[in-house]
Amino acid sequence: MQPEKPVHRLSKIETRQAMRGVVMEGMAAQTMESLTTGVFLVSAALQLGANNLQVGLVGAIPFIGNLMQIPGIFLHDHCSDRRRTVVRLCYAG
Repeated sequence: MQPEKPVHRLSKIETRQAMRGVVMEGMAAQTMESLTTGVFLVSAALQLGANNLQVGLVGAIPFIGNLMQIPGIFLHDHCSDRRRTVVRLCYAG
């Protein structure tokens, strides 16, 4: 399958705006990741009185989420109606 050729080229202003948007999105994603994983998450759990098992489970949540990408790939490739699949999985969760 041949990749599609771009319809038009972006101007320098459009390119700078797009690059600025990508940088801002990257900053927001990194901030979200820093605050919801690692040291911040564990210290918040400890401040709430979590025991060792609970701290371990909270620390493992990001890795469990990464493992869930494997069945997601299977569903993406084998389900014809992706929108219906996503809605069903949201209700199941």
